[in-house]
Amino acid sequence: TLSEDEVDRMVKDAEANAERDREAREHVEAKNTLDSLRVQAQRAVDESTADDDTKQPVKRAIAEAQSAIDSDAPKSRLEE
Repeated sequence: TLSEDEVDRMVKDAEANAERDREAREHVEAKNTLDSLRVQAQRAVDESTADDDTKQPVKRAIAEAQSAIDSDAPKSRLEE
């Protein structure tokens, strides 16, 4: 069993890391949301009958999203 001091230390450690854990969770959620939107946009472009000039801005946005995902960009960039 753990001593009271060990339990207190573990509780303090958990409290100290709570903010970092929350930020990490939010980062992963933002990254997953962006990836989902990227996939949806790619599917829409692939299925679209629009000409390439019309599709080009969306293709650039898809590439930027993929770059942000691949580079593990900060949450603020993922949400742009």
